[in-house]
Amino acid sequence: MARIAHTSLESTAHYATAVVAGRHHLTADEPASLGGTDAGPSPYQLLLAGLGASLGLTRYIRGFLFEVHPLDPLTFAAVAVLLGTVAIIACLIPARRATRVNPIVALRSE
Repeated sequence: MARIAHTSLESTAHYATAVVAGRHHLTADEPASLGGTDAGPSPYQLLLAGLGASLGLTRYIRGFLFEVHPLDPLTFAAVAVLLGTVAIIACLIPARRATRVNPIVALRSE
């Protein structure tokens, strides 16, 4: 089976995060005023870019929608809430599992 894509995520010092997807590299970092090294766009700039891209793609998806306006604010809000809820649940499940482990037993096993 041929590999279509390979993505890796690397965190470095000063809150910098590098995302490598094939031959494309993206480094996101906090501004220098917040303790970062100001290398690449900040997370807020990436969020605004994603929002802009989603609004820009509405012309493309207009043909796929049925009885929903592409710029419907309720739909945008519902999708944002749904994705946020899924992300929180995806974080809570491993976090709850990690809180059940006795730290002394975990440290002794290493």
